[in-house]
Amino acid sequence: MLTLRYVTDADALAIYRWRRDSEAVRYSEHPPPATFEEHLAWFATAIQNPYWWIGEDLGAWPRTVGVLRLDRISGETWVSITVDPLCRRRGYGVALLAKTVDGFSLTTTSFSKILWPVPTLLARISRWNLPSIRLFEKAGYILQDHQDHDWSVYRKAHD
Repeated sequence: MLTLRYVTDADALAIYRWRRDSEAVRYSEHPPPATFEEHLAWFATAIQNPYWWIGEDLGAWPRTVGVLRLDRISGETWVSITVDPLCRRRGYGVALLAKTVDGFSLTTTSFSKILWPVPTLLARISRWNLPSIRLFEKAGYILQDHQDHDWSVYRKAHD
């Protein structure tokens, strides 16, 4: 069973490792932190986002599987996920994206919270990141725009 909890300081090392994974680096807009100290400086700001969660599989072998983040930028809501490299291609990405349902009610085992009233979620994905494109399409996102040679915007409208 996948559940969400808020990111805490204790998650800094795991997120650092995920950000430096070679596949994540290849498809990222931003270079990975050169050092853990540089990551901690970024993390101190990033953790202030109240819409950043750790996904945990509470099944037979409990483990953290990735992060889900929503960002409100210029009146639009952007979604991003990072899945632990050891958990990729096991359905966790779709499960993380499925947590944003019912007009952006976030569902977890411990709370249900309306984030903000918006009609769509947007995701910016490298045109070369075929696993992420397939993941977002499986979750109901459709191609909205090719922003430039390397990046595309996918959107998901909610009723």
